[in-house]
This record gives sequence, C-alpha cells and structure tokens, in this order.
Amino acid sequence: MAIKVSNITVVDNTRGLNNITALDATTISTIEDNISSGIAYTRHTANVTAAANQGIIADTSGGTFTVTLPALPATGDTVVITDGADWSTNNLTVARNGSTIEGDAENLTMDIGGVAVQFTYDGLTWQIYTQLGAGVPQVELTQAQVEDDTSTVFGQVSGQRLGQSIAALAGGGLVPITQAVAAGDTTIEFTALDSSLYDHYLFIYSGVIPTSDGGVLRMRIKEDGAGSFATTEYLTTGTTSEVRLGAAIGSATGEYGVSGFTVMTSPHRTDVPTGFVGLTQYENNTGNASSFTVAGNRTNLNATIEVQFDCLTGTMEVGTITMYGISKV
Repeated sequence: MAIKVSNITVVDNTRGLNNITALDATTISTIEDNISSGIAYTRHTANVTAAANQGIIADTSGGTFTVTLPALPATGDTVVITDGADWSTNNLTVARNGSTIEGDAENLTMDIGGVAVQFTYDGLTWQIYTQLGAGVPQVELTQAQVEDDTSTVFGQVSGQRLGQSIAALAGGGLVPITQAVAAGDTTIEFTALDSSLYDHYLFIYSGVIPTSDGGVLRMRIKEDGAGSFATTEYLTTGTTSEVRLGAAIGSATGEYGVSGFTVMTSPHRTDVPTGFVGLTQYENNTGNASSFTVAGNRTNLNATIEVQFDCLTGTMEVGTITMYGISKV
C-alpha cells in the first residue's frame, strides 16, 4: 500500500476530515530562506537515491520512477523534490529507505502535478513541508479522498504541517524549474514556460560576472510566433531594447558579480503586457557597491514563450541563474 499525496488524512481511523487551513507564509522571507539554504537542483528521469540537502526535479514525462530518500539520515537533513513534468499523468514514488515518512512505514506516491515537496528529517521521521509558498486558501477533502482503496489512512499529523505540505497543490506557490550555471556562456536561455502550470516566473541571480569589465547584464524575451528574441518594444529602466539587470558591472578579481532577482509577470496573457520588476546588487567597475532597480514592461500584448540572458559585450564568466514558476491560483 502506498500513501498518496491526494489521499492524506490528518486524523485517526474513527473520524472524517473536513477542512484543512494552511498557515500564511511571507513570500519574500521564503525566497530568502531558499537562497540561504544552499540546495542545488538537478533534473532526473530515472530511479535515483537522493543525498542529504539535495534538490531533485523529477521529470516523469518518460514514465514513472522512484526517488529514494537517504539512508540513515541525520537530524536536519533535507531533500526537496519538485515536479519536472506532470506527476498526475505519471506518478512519482518516494521510497522511505528504512525510515518513516510522517511516522508511517510506507512509501509516498506523488500523484498531483505542479508540486514541490520538502522532506526534513527531525531525528525520528521524515516530516513533509511545502518547499515554497505564499498564503493558501482552505482545501476541502471528501471522505473518499482521505481514505485510499484499502481504507488505510495516514495517521496522526498536525493540521499545520499538512497545510504546509499541500500549499503548492492549492496554487500560488513557487516551484523550482531549472538552474543554469554560467561558464563563459554567450547566452543562457530558458524555454520551460508552461501556461498550464504557472502565471508568473521568478529568476534569481547569484554571482553572475561578465567577462568584460564594466559590462551590462540584460534579459530579453521571445514572443509567440517570433523567430528571434525581441530587441525593441521594451519600456524598462534605461532602455527600450532590453531589460537591464545591471550596468558598469565589475569583473576584476574580488568583485562578486550580480546577485538579486527579477519577477516576470503575466507572460502568457494577451490582455496585459509582460511585466518585469526586481532588484540586483553588485560591485561596479570602480570597486563600489551598486544596486539596480528592474522595472517596466513590454509595449505590446504578445505572449512570451522564451527568456534569454546575455551581456551587452562579452560573455557570462561565472554565476547561476535559477528559474521558478509561480503556480496558478
């Protein structure tokens, strides 16, 4: 018997379950927690055993497989598993590997798409939490949903914890999609925009350094039906040809590159323009700390299908750019 994410109860066998209310979370605080956690994400399409403090993007588009939790975990060990395709079509199994999950000696079947789930070992069992998420409305489960086909239920779990674990299911949560590591790249492109799963997107930069001292880091988008990335029709900070993320960026030894974030709003809509808002910080080419405000939008109503990052001159020497989807509400 496998415990299904869509078939969880937080009470014992003698009672039914009506409403679960998740606690609100502050989105900015959650982003900061994730940045400081040091968890790196890798995409997997076949059976894999997770290591402590690893992020796994589980892509089941080619068929079901199993992610096995670490053996003999230490208190505080964390594994984050995110949906890389659609778990509702091809389920993902999370194997407990000798430990329990929420106190239950059963594996976990992930059968709902668009989910990001965090497993943290508390010294006794793997606790389940949402990886990232903002405030969540009430979620109502029927009696049929809280019992599986053998009428075996999950056992005792606090309403708060279950609320956290299903925050992404209710919508509005941040889901890690992919991460690019710069190594002398001329461009870095993101194509995993999915209108069926996400309303908006978040890009987080960490230590992106251009090869040209005093360089400009920028962002451009490709629109639906276009053959190339747009070089016009931007209404953003300082230019109409791109979204600038920093200017006069230092690349000398000891200068730490661009870090910060940009939220891209409503790229799939055609009744409002794609928008951009964010903030970056870096050391400029004179050795002084600088910040750059990202603000603006496209001047047309075309849908966005791809995102590209590059430098005005030269390449991106080092650094990471991580893409998150903001789940549909």
